[in-house]
Amino acid sequence: MPAAVEFTMKAKPGHYSEVMEKYVAFADVFVETDPDEQLALITGDPASGTIRGIGLYDSHAAGGAANSRASMAAFMDEVADLIDGAPTRIEMDLVHAYIKA
Repeated sequence: MPAAVEFTMKAKPGHYSEVMEKYVAFADVFVETDPDEQLALITGDPASGTIRGIGLYDSHAAGGAANSRASMAAFMDEVADLIDGAPTRIEMDLVHAYIKA
């Protein structure tokens, strides 16, 4: 079954834009180089500093493996001092997706 992986972090005060820019750049390259990730959505709330990425994968195995990629570790190292606490990661079944063409 396809999987949706939600990855949420909170930028420290004054670092929202910097973290968001780094996350978007990372996500673009990550999706382009991962044959099992079909889509990445990045959302954010500047007032709270919350930045959330949602990736859609072909399978739970693929979604789980993505967290172990070297590029993910490098991204986390890059933003570690700019975020509050550890990010949260939730993996769920992708039950339905509708994209208007």
